Amino acid sequence: MSPLDDLRISVSQAGNQNEVMILRLDGVLDTLTAPNLDRVIGQLLQQKKYNLVCDLAGVNYVSSAGWGIFISHIKEVRENQGDLKLTRLHPDVYEIFELLEFDTLIRSYESVDKAAGDFPSATSLASEKPSSPAVTTLPLPDPLPVSDDVVVPSSARELPQPTATITLEEKVLALVQEDPLLRISEIKTLLKSPRFGEPKVSFWKIFFVLARNSLLRLRSRCLYSRQTLKSF
Repeated sequence: MSPLDDLRISVSQAGNQNEVMILRLDGVLDTLTAPNLDRVIGQLLQQKKYNLVCDLAGVNYVSSAGWGIFISHIKEVRENQGDLKLTRLHPDVYEIFELLEFDTLIRSYESVDKAAGDFPSATSLASEKPSSPAVTTLPLPDPLPVSDDVVVPSSARELPQPTATITLEEKVLALVQEDPLLRISEIKTLLKSPRFGEPKVSFWKIFFVLARNSLLRLRSRCLYSRQTLKSF
């Protein structure tokens, strides 16, 4: 692994009682380096450190495997009255963060100080002792798979009319071709309509289809839409 593909993680403390752990990340957060972050966060949780800030100022790329590390630890963190916050996201990284709608699961901040200052103090945590977790309804999957290969199924290019024999993947790709600006939540709503007949489709099933076809980025979806339309 070259230095450019490496991930360096440094840990420091903040807060009146050093109750906030700051993880500074530098490098690339992908399939190869994500386990390093997983190990560091796991060690902090074993030490009962549940107030975490991940400073991504030095990270210019996060794969779906990298995002999966953050998502996979949120449940345990919040069940222990803590939180995991992100800060100083690179514009390209923030674009994907927002596109994948992870902004509905994890809060992001412009500075480390703002993120660290948004935690309750250790004293207030001890006095409040909430009887139930602060967040109990978020769908939290295992770390997400990643695919770097662009796959454009020939069946998707044909844009068949949705029927019971058409796969979910073909339906998602058809919607992407029709409107590449659709967010995942909007694709989910359309798939549940009578036209597509997928009442039980989940956010993550759609996410995996897009990831498998390298269509998580907005620009990739726009390019895919143009390419398939040109084939007619």
